[in-house]
Amino acid sequence: MRNAIIQGVPRLEIFNSCFTSKFGQWAFGFCGGIFGKDNPGCFDNTAHALESLTSLDLSNRCIHSLFNKAFSATEMPSLSYLNLRGNPLEQNSVNDLLKLLKEFTCLQALEVDIPGPLGGDALEILQSLPNLSQLNGVNASKIIEAGKHVIDSMLLPRIPEWTANEPLVDRVINAMWLYLMTYRLADEEKIDETSVWYGFAS
Repeated sequence: MRNAIIQGVPRLEIFNSCFTSKFGQWAFGFCGGIFGKDNPGCFDNTAHALESLTSLDLSNRCIHSLFNKAFSATEMPSLSYLNLRGNPLEQNSVNDLLKLLKEFTCLQALEVDIPGPLGGDALEILQSLPNLSQLNGVNASKIIEAGKHVIDSMLLPRIPEWTANEPLVDRVINAMWLYLMTYRLADEEKIDETSVWYGFAS
């Protein structure tokens, strides 16, 4: 069905939220909020349409290659935020992708899977793209200072909370529940009241 539709509409750029092999200016404009229901755009009148684009969310678009004449610093000179999460990009090498992104001199914030198409080291990505001030929502300076190699802002921090009078043992048990996601045991009268953690020694 998918192939039949794409073959029947040869200029189709997005199908079921995924980019087709024909993606170009219109697809980028749609993801960047330039084109939409109120402004569908026209295939023959998209010249310079992306010049004012500053933010582009391409997450989970099933993109296999970024090398496209529309994805360039010439077409999008003002691009400052780019989200590439959830795309395999397996047709491009790490070095080629980093070289391509380096051409976007205004790019300051980047979201990408780590490990992923740009490699498995956040520090190496920042070294290759020195203009970045944020990587996956974290300040570049903090990443470099901490020497972190894997950064993922999608994983929200689990910060334990306790009161001043709470015993240390209770603090540890409650914190273990947050980090280890262990099961809680309860009887018929007291459901989900106390977190229980078991340690096994061999």
